[in-house]
This record gives sequence, C-alpha cells and structure tokens, in this order.
Amino acid sequence: VVYVSLGSILRLAPDRYAALATRLGQSGSRLIWSLPQADGEIVRRVLKDPQRHYITDYVPQPRLLSDPAIRAFVTHGGASSVQEALIAGVPMLCIPFYSDGGYISSLVERLGVGLRIWKQQITRPDLTEALGRLLSETSFAARSQVVAEQISGADARAQAKRYLNDLAALAPGS
Repeated sequence: VVYVSLGSILRLAPDRYAALATRLGQSGSRLIWSLPQADGEIVRRVLKDPQRHYITDYVPQPRLLSDPAIRAFVTHGGASSVQEALIAGVPMLCIPFYSDGGYISSLVERLGVGLRIWKQQITRPDLTEALGRLLSETSFAARSQVVAEQISGADARAQAKRYLNDLAALAPGS
C-alpha cells in the first residue's frame, strides 16, 4: 500500500491531479489518498476502483504511517510529513512544490530513505518509474528502518528534527 498526501495547503489544477492519479495508478499499488474532497473527486474519477484505492479528506497520518502495510509515502516533502515518515521508517517519494520542500527532499535522498522528483515530472513516466524503484529496491526500506531506530525514543519528533538539522549542517556552504 502506498500512502499519498501532498499536505493540507497545496491545491493542484484538476489536470495535474488527474495526471498524478494516472501515473500513480499505473504503479499497480493499492493507494490511500488524503486530499480535500473536491480534489478527491478528480482522483476518484481517474482511478475508478474503490476496492483498490481509498480516497479521503483526512487520515491520522502518524498512525497510518506506522501501519506495516504502508510501503511508501508520496509526499510534498514538508517538514512535518518527512519527520513523521522518518519516525515510522517509511520510504518517501518527495514531490516538492514549495521552497522548503526541495531542500528537505534533498535531505531525504541524501539519507537514502527516498527519492525526489520535481513537480514538472508528475505527468511523465518518471513518477511511475520512481515509485517502482522505491518499492523494488530494498535499500530504501532498510535504510528507513535504520533511521527510525536511530531516532526512536521518548521524543522522536525532536530527534527527527535534530537528525535533519545535523545532516543539513554537513551540506556544502553551511
């Protein structure tokens, strides 16, 4: 199962949602989508299979990410979403749409816990190929579990934030 959420603020044009749904649907994975109801209707029309794809306007994201059935998380690369995925040990496919998402998703790649594609690529086979790679190459899941174990503890969210900050400090020009 792949969980898809692009945050609570982002709104795409209907044709972009349709393209995203088409490309993710081509992956063959069962999908759980969390997005506003109107946008969910667009995705629902494209995917047409309520038995394989669940579309809702809200999920308790940290709890869902901790479910062992979730094999990957398609995200906008926002700080909270990335922290929750790191804590849960779920590999990420980041599609940054905002300024911080590009940088944060570069850290996800650098950690080896996911991949980044650019928003311009969601209409191309690149998206389906990246998700396929994330699901088939076991190194992403293994590395995600290692990172989750490293940051686990009483204050996992603060640990995840420190982990990302420490990694950022290693970047050239920091």
